[in-house]
Amino acid sequence: MHKIFMMGFVDFHYFCVKETTMNDIALELARLHVLKGADFVRQLKMLVLSGIFKPVENERDIFAADANHHEDFPSLLDAARKAVAHGNKVYILPNPNGIRTADFIFENKGIYKMYDLKTITGQSSIENRLLESIGQTYHVLLNICTTYNSRLMAIQIRNYFNVYPDALEVLVYKGKKTISVTRRFVENPLYLIQFTKKYEQSKKPLLSGSFDFGAGSIRAYPHAENTGLVISDIAKVQQNSFPAMVLWKIFIITSL
Repeated sequence: MHKIFMMGFVDFHYFCVKETTMNDIALELARLHVLKGADFVRQLKMLVLSGIFKPVENERDIFAADANHHEDFPSLLDAARKAVAHGNKVYILPNPNGIRTADFIFENKGIYKMYDLKTITGQSSIENRLLESIGQTYHVLLNICTTYNSRLMAIQIRNYFNVYPDALEVLVYKGKKTISVTRRFVENPLYLIQFTKKYEQSKKPLLSGSFDFGAGSIRAYPHAENTGLVISDIAKVQQNSFPAMVLWKIFIITSL
């Protein structure tokens, strides 16, 4: 049975094969190095539909080519599971001899992106690991499996964007936490502060529950944008039962 795939070039020419082989896929992976924009995305879709990806046994929404089962597959699988937890379908790319390829295609609600994985397990420079991805893809996934200074990480990610003008995103996974760093983000004057706060913020609320002050009841919740705590849901606070200035001081203390 013949399969027809749409190519990523502007003229949209086609090619037919009896069976999709790894040699065919190697050629299509190589084309990713010269495609951009809509053509690049179409090429990713074509690869996903090529038939080389099979479901990984006992995994949900993770697919791999046969050639991927090599020594670094456990680290690929660890990052893939985290990506699935954040709503992605994950396709682990093959690595044909002689062709520099990224590691993943993520599909999320019809949006396709290709990521090169860098698993950080020691104190090696994140910046050096990011620079290794130049020429492979415009998106890098950092899977942080160690303790790393958040401010240093933010600086090194910014340096990567400065060195590689085509870079679009560095996606950071730390446990169940995810931070998407884009060029627009790193150009923000408050980037270092905002990244550090997002990275270091606990997943659990710093303050939760109800606190009774006489006739009033006050609840505190994490701010929607992870910028600290806000006091809300003030119920039955009777006039003059608790001065506003005291409430503000409580907020400041519990936010530290």
